[in-house]
Amino acid sequence: MKKSLGDNFILLSSNHGKSEDPPTALLNPPFVKPFEMITKLYGLPHYDEVDPTPAMAVTFPLIFGLMFGDLGHGAILFLGGLLLSFMIKYPKEWREFCKILAACGLGSILAGLLFGEAFGRHVFTPLWLDPFDNVITFLTFSLLVGVLQIMTGFVLNFVNFMLRGECINALTVSLPKIIFYGLAVYLLMEFKLNFDLWLSGPIFYLSAALFFLIFGKPIFTLISRKGEFIHVLSERLFEGSEFLLSLLSNTMSYARILALLMAHWALLTATYAISDLASTIPMFGQTVEWIMIIGGNIFVMAFEGLIVFIHTLRLHFYEWFSKFYEGTGTAFQPYKYRQEYVEIEVLPKRRNTKKADEVKFFIAILNLMRVSSSLPRVGKNFP
Repeated sequence: MKKSLGDNFILLSSNHGKSEDPPTALLNPPFVKPFEMITKLYGLPHYDEVDPTPAMAVTFPLIFGLMFGDLGHGAILFLGGLLLSFMIKYPKEWREFCKILAACGLGSILAGLLFGEAFGRHVFTPLWLDPFDNVITFLTFSLLVGVLQIMTGFVLNFVNFMLRGECINALTVSLPKIIFYGLAVYLLMEFKLNFDLWLSGPIFYLSAALFFLIFGKPIFTLISRKGEFIHVLSERLFEGSEFLLSLLSNTMSYARILALLMAHWALLTATYAISDLASTIPMFGQTVEWIMIIGGNIFVMAFEGLIVFIHTLRLHFYEWFSKFYEGTGTAFQPYKYRQEYVEIEVLPKRRNTKKADEVKFFIAILNLMRVSSSLPRVGKNFP
């Protein structure tokens, strides 16, 4: 504004009131920017709400990679997405989506290195472990990924309440959830399913956290006389029961990481088994075998890649966003919108044929009227 108008403007500013609903403008680094597309699918963050895009720029490719852990397929996905992001200029959404695919390809490359897998075959020693020989270990790891992401959601919910100035909700709603979930996971890892040890003391800590989750806010309402006690109590009873019922199912939902990784391996194993049978065909057996191997890998990349992408969206939208994110913001609309690309249609140049014919006729008359050699002959360069 200063550059455009100089000193010919007056700038007035004021803090928005609680009755106003300020718009949201997402300001993220370039490597995070493409993932704003996924955030907007769910809804823009409110003005006083944490933007989940930076965290999702890390978790989305990693979880995708764990379910699509293949060095070869990941490299193709990365290079293909990167190449298309440079080739596609507009629409902008397609270019950003190609960048997301490239990031997911990086996640697959990392997981492929950890698992020692490329194009569905174990071609080198895993940097971490082979999930197919350590199913229980990888299942436990998948659930721990879910625990960390869900716990992050509860922490962000606490932050959202603090940003809105709702300290009571932060202390009586979010904090008990963090304590209960963290304590439950710790005790489960420590005592397993030994209920004798659970009942010897740890169960009382869980009960205290649950009691505070359900009755903390109603007690505060009763003491401060701010709000209706019955309404708040019924609300907390409903949310507390929903919290307990969904907690286990949300955590177990991350077992799909193992399931989809196994599906990736099973589809490629079937592809190679069928191609081995095709190699026995007389004369053209080897050609048919390679066609089936290449075609099978392309099919698995496209089909299972789409399924894995959808499941990664599901884990973020349902298991994670439901813990802290509302997505009810309004997009900021600038006063001036500048498009990045404009299509320009170049029309063929029209010649004024009538004027050209008149000039030619005039030149011909002058040449006919030439009476002596001293009069120069008129040609194309006649002014």
